[in-house]
Amino acid sequence: MNMDDVVAGGNVRRLGSVLLSGAFLAVLLSPVGAALAAEPVSVICELGTSTRTFSPAATMNPQNINVSTASAFSNCLTVLGQVVLNGSVSTGPNLQTGLTCSSPLTTGAGEATITWNTGETSRFDYTSVEVGVVGLTTVVTYAGTVLHGKYYGSTATWSIVYTTALLNLACLNPAGVSSLGGIAQLTITRVL
Repeated sequence: MNMDDVVAGGNVRRLGSVLLSGAFLAVLLSPVGAALAAEPVSVICELGTSTRTFSPAATMNPQNINVSTASAFSNCLTVLGQVVLNGSVSTGPNLQTGLTCSSPLTTGAGEATITWNTGETSRFDYTSVEVGVVGLTTVVTYAGTVLHGKYYGSTATWSIVYTTALLNLACLNPAGVSSLGGIAQLTITRVL
């Protein structure tokens, strides 16, 4: 069999088709391909409970403190995408330097892990953390992109609402503040 017979028989086209299909499959199986082949996502989890813990307790004196934050949601609504009913999200412990009870919500960039009722997880890196006073509440919002697991490539926004008056009273306890409670919301979105 000479080369003219191979070309004439269409084998080159079949070989090219197989190679192209293999390359396409490799892209789809890669993290980039997962995002390209992904579906729109809209998950909203509201009225979750949240606890921020400090070890050791935050006092008036600046000190290095390990801070962990965890929220649990029992009422997630999936508008688009793979259905989840509930989940939890946590971050830390992260070492915060020079933390005091008068500024217990100071937070830098980091990563958070979401564990869904399906047993799957999503890990997002929050590159934006905002702390703002809204009326009688103080809201901490973590925002970033899901880089591993379920909903890869989606935007994650985790907000926790604390009562400002309770934050202001935190320093009155001589033993310091070992934990703060709040109400949380989590949204996962991806628009194609």
